[in-house]
Amino acid sequence: MKRRLVFLGPPGAGKGTQAFIISNKYSLPRIATGDILREAIANNSKLGLEAKRFMDAGLLVPDEIVNQLLKERLHGEKNGFIVDGYPRTIEQAHFLDSATKIDMVLYFDAPEDILVRRIINRRICPVCNAVYNLTESPPLRDEKCDRDGAQLVHRTDDVEEVARIRIRTFWEKTARLVDYYFERGILAKIAADRPMERVTQEIVEAINAD
Repeated sequence: MKRRLVFLGPPGAGKGTQAFIISNKYSLPRIATGDILREAIANNSKLGLEAKRFMDAGLLVPDEIVNQLLKERLHGEKNGFIVDGYPRTIEQAHFLDSATKIDMVLYFDAPEDILVRRIINRRICPVCNAVYNLTESPPLRDEKCDRDGAQLVHRTDDVEEVARIRIRTFWEKTARLVDYYFERGILAKIAADRPMERVTQEIVEAINAD
């Protein structure tokens, strides 16, 4: 399946979990800007070193660097992909439009209280970046990754106070993208407050119906 997809939604909506599931189901590479940055830094590339300067100083990496890294990665994917968690602003959306054609944007929608509960219970594998939830999609073994056995990590910012700030920041800065993609006729709204398997089914139906 050659599909160029964007997964959009607030923190805790399940974008990362569903991106892994759909990626494996359809053999679509999952592309996340955080992963791209870490890879560029590990490879000591020019853009990676520039990004590291900002990150070491506790600053956000400028769009110019993130955009260029993303563009290079997209050009290497000829058979479709899933962009997870990007764009976050209208300006980034315009850049993405200039870099590639997007077939569908799946918007993950859920009430704030559910998002907060998921964030608090989220655990991440530091090796393969797989995402788990202790209440909704727990690992088979006690806080160990099912894929590689690594000890799962609870991010220091995955606490209620910070979670609510991040969710509200999403609405302030990113929610405009919902209207942007709706007006272009490529937005599919996903009810992300339901069990993981049901959300996956709805994504599959949306992709296949397009």
